[in-house]
Amino acid sequence: MTAPAILWVNYDAQNMKTLPHRRRVFSHIQNNYRSWERQERARALRASAKIPGRPKQKDATYRTGPPHNDALVEGISRTKQTTDSSDEGSRLMLMQARRRGQALSPVTILNRGNSDPFGACAVPITGEENSIVAFYRDILVPGAYRLDPKSKNSLASARAKVDWGVCSAGLRDEGTALAFIGSNAYLVAICTGSDTPRGQSLKKKSLICRTKSTAALRQKLARLSKIDAWTWWHIFMIWAAEIAAENVAAAQMHGHMLSKLVGEHFEKGGGLFDTFDEMGLTMIELLFFFLYADMNMASQLLVRPAFDVYEWLPKTFQPFLRAIEPILVPAPLDFCDLDPTIDSEEMSTCIKDCREIFTRWRRRWSNGLPAKSASMHVGWGQYRWCIALGRLVSRYCRFKELSESASGPELDYNYAQQYMALSAVKCSRALHQNHICGKNIWAGNVLETLRPLLEKSERPRDSPAWQKWKNARLWAFYVGARYEGREQQPALSSDLFDGWFHEQSARQVHDVGLLTWDDTVQILNAFLFDSSAQQAQRSWFQETMKLKAASIAEIGVSDKVVLGRAE
Repeated sequence: MTAPAILWVNYDAQNMKTLPHRRRVFSHIQNNYRSWERQERARALRASAKIPGRPKQKDATYRTGPPHNDALVEGISRTKQTTDSSDEGSRLMLMQARRRGQALSPVTILNRGNSDPFGACAVPITGEENSIVAFYRDILVPGAYRLDPKSKNSLASARAKVDWGVCSAGLRDEGTALAFIGSNAYLVAICTGSDTPRGQSLKKKSLICRTKSTAALRQKLARLSKIDAWTWWHIFMIWAAEIAAENVAAAQMHGHMLSKLVGEHFEKGGGLFDTFDEMGLTMIELLFFFLYADMNMASQLLVRPAFDVYEWLPKTFQPFLRAIEPILVPAPLDFCDLDPTIDSEEMSTCIKDCREIFTRWRRRWSNGLPAKSASMHVGWGQYRWCIALGRLVSRYCRFKELSESASGPELDYNYAQQYMALSAVKCSRALHQNHICGKNIWAGNVLETLRPLLEKSERPRDSPAWQKWKNARLWAFYVGARYEGREQQPALSSDLFDGWFHEQSARQVHDVGLLTWDDTVQILNAFLFDSSAQQAQRSWFQETMKLKAASIAEIGVSDKVVLGRAE
């Protein structure tokens, strides 16, 4: 039996102006009421049947919902004891009274809200849960997919509908629903303000939901003899929730659990284009969901990806890559040569791949293509981006471990590989992210990790290490300044010039001897550089250097005063 359809609408109990949604609600009821009525009548008819020699059976219920009000039913049963038990009308009245007893009382409705009056979800959907789910549907999904209200039939809209469809369907499973609510509760807390009373309350709710969902997953795995796609989705939702909450240990555990189960599926003969009828998704669609979470974990928490980006993923995606190669639209790749400090094949490949994805995305390379071809092009870009991002983070982790026992020039090299990898991660992540409610909820810990690295690797000016890595450090300072505070600030005032990266970027430009923005761009182009907002960046550079010159002048005047007093 198919589960009943769910209709989500924005509704405020304190605002009774329901006219904007009245037609949708009435249409939804009309489309589903007749089938529900037939099922109920058939259920009543089956319950009224008396089979000789079989004991009387209790009425079976098929949907989860609020507990039964047995006291009311028992009271009616006692009043009917004097009637003939074979009276069909009595039995039907008894069943109707039982159904009325299942309804929520007015007090319960006031306490719990009325966001799920038919009990279609596996967990209670109060007003707070409804606002969390609405946040995902109305704010997070449009922001993540960059939806255009004027283009409702675009590829992004289709992908967003698939995302929302599978997430809303997951609300029918208790563990999956708890993980989904817990994940978005934490994101709402970030947007609201983690230090506010509401933010603290939402973070606590997220922790409770994640804990309950993990317990439900443990019970589910112990009970099931075969792991299905919905169980994968349950693990995936907990994984995403722990990433949002920056719980590194739990995120890594669930990520590795999911990657192991998916790997076993392929080892048993599963294919990349297999369809899971219970979800209505293919294996490659699920993998793109999983990889996005994996890249969030890697780039936000700065840990190695759960899926192997060196061997397993390239091998698994070979059928897809072979299918798209004949139809892949060529992109003009007129890039500058890489800086000599990028001396490894792994790093240079990652930078070149990110450059190509930047160029294709900026030029809307999938626009105008047939739907299937456009979807394959977007999938190709997402795969290449995940591979590059995963290898950059893995490279950072590897050289972080090597720097613990290195010294001298080797230590300088290890430091440089780390801050170059982090700078590339920050650039590539920023291209594919929109701010949600004015905040970058996917920022992670990149800048907080990049600053100590640059401080530890600071060397005296004109020393061999400073000369060798001056361009790489300039690029790293620029990346930090670009995404420090408000992104793409066209002009800075003295009140905004308080960021460490801004100060260090201006100092490095001065020490290297650059005078104009065009001179600086020549160095930045040798790395990973987004030139889409040249005029804004030029204005930012000019304002920053003016403030730097004023700061140097003030220091010079104060030094002269001190010397005059000493004389």
